[in-house]
Amino acid sequence: MRDSTQAGCGRVITAPFHGTQLYVVEHEGQPYTPMKPIVEGMGLTWQPQHRKLTAERFSTCVTEMVIQVPGDDQSRSVTCMSLRKLPGWLMGIETGKIKSPQVRARVIQYQNECDDALWKYWNDGVAVRGPKPDGSKRSNPQDRLPLYHFAVDTVIRHKLMFNQVYALLNLFAGTRNFQEMTKEQTAAVADFCDRFALGQDTRNDWQRITDNQVKLHGESPQLDMVQKLLLS
Repeated sequence: MRDSTQAGCGRVITAPFHGTQLYVVEHEGQPYTPMKPIVEGMGLTWQPQHRKLTAERFSTCVTEMVIQVPGDDQSRSVTCMSLRKLPGWLMGIETGKIKSPQVRARVIQYQNECDDALWKYWNDGVAVRGPKPDGSKRSNPQDRLPLYHFAVDTVIRHKLMFNQVYALLNLFAGTRNFQEMTKEQTAAVADFCDRFALGQDTRNDWQRITDNQVKLHGESPQLDMVQKLLLS
């Protein structure tokens, strides 16, 4: 690892990504990203990954910077990686060895989307999941894969039937089955899954489910009971 513990940085860009606040920082005119939010955002433990970052082949691409991220009241030393090297590091994570379906799905999600999103924030100040015109197109199996992983993990964790969780996610999207979802709807459901996994789901999320239940089936579910069941 480069010995840059006193290195400062230029602009610091906040990059919301699937329920997690990531960052892009400018260092010597180039984009870097703090690694701890990425590692923890995927559901992995920071210390083992930090040891790998500083001891393996990516160590020359990693530097310590003293930065103050938005919302923090002081500057801190953080481990950052060159954004150009982030895809290689992400793809080096062996998802087949990850036992938790939910964590595995998160890692795959980061492998597929994270570096592109951060580059969009660096270049344009905004990130999109894909070309905007594609939002209304029908989703494909790869788009829906994180939803299946979330459903399986929720079934195991909360001892529910798969069709209960499947129906819940479809209600959030306003569809009768996953195959009907557009790319935009799939992205919205994925964001809801992220919020739910982080304990950040809102009353508005559940109100959306209620409204879609009425539209699709003409009746309203007892959301308080559903939430109690899922969160028990």
